[in-house]
Amino acid sequence: MAETAQVRATDLVERCSAELALPPDYAALRRILEDPHGTALQMSRALDLRPQLATRLLALLSGPLHSPTGEHWSIERAVNRLGMQRLVDLSLLCLLPLALERLDSALHHCDFWPLSVRCGLAARAIAAICRCPERDRLMCAGCLMPLGMALLWHANPRASRRVARALPTADDSLVALQRKKMGTDHITVTCALLGQWQVPAPIKRALAGLAAPTAAVPYHLEAAILQVAASVAGFPGAPPAPAIAILDLIGLGNVALAGVTTESAGLRPIYQLLLSGRAAVPGHATALPTDSQSDT
Repeated sequence: MAETAQVRATDLVERCSAELALPPDYAALRRILEDPHGTALQMSRALDLRPQLATRLLALLSGPLHSPTGEHWSIERAVNRLGMQRLVDLSLLCLLPLALERLDSALHHCDFWPLSVRCGLAARAIAAICRCPERDRLMCAGCLMPLGMALLWHANPRASRRVARALPTADDSLVALQRKKMGTDHITVTCALLGQWQVPAPIKRALAGLAAPTAAVPYHLEAAILQVAASVAGFPGAPPAPAIAILDLIGLGNVALAGVTTESAGLRPIYQLLLSGRAAVPGHATALPTDSQSDT
């Protein structure tokens, strides 16, 4: 059944590829990142040549997560301060609204942007508590978590509606229910889409391990953080309380999770605007490098 689900997910993504094209800017940035001779200067110049992406990136960096005291950001400073990998991951988030712009109806039906933001913020906050250095990458993975839901709604809204209605009283998990009624599931579809987009393996494999983090070695910790984030964010079908074994795996307790919920709630309106591409660059994001520091 798993193999059939994978085949159907791949077929679904291929059929919708024209409607889900990630802007080529992402591939250009990844080429610099993956080039053994790629430099921060090349990355800065590549972003300068893409003003729409640079504007979105500066808007995101000017939010409270990366500018808690109103720091000034420039592209040059961002590349040197955060490193190329983090900039490429955050650029993927900035390009996501453009990739999904043809899925308006499906995004509405699965409540995509609120759910994406809740998952991303929860994943980043949990990663910070666990002292995981890849907190921006985990935020990126969390925000990508509902992609498969959106694509299933787009491709088969009738079956998606049946799944949504049956889920609250079903004995099956969301994945099992989707496979019964649609032949595949949102996790498999998400990973198939990320494979087409050539998203880095750590993000894709962490998301692939959502249902069973302990089997996702070497990305089991990341998968566990994402599973806990799904519960905190109220992802459809996720248990309201994370499994004790998963909390133990990442060394987290229920008391810490209460803080994650509180912190994320205050940030959601801001980041829903930023990540959905509806916020302008704040006045303190400039094109000029500065020497101010940021606690990121």
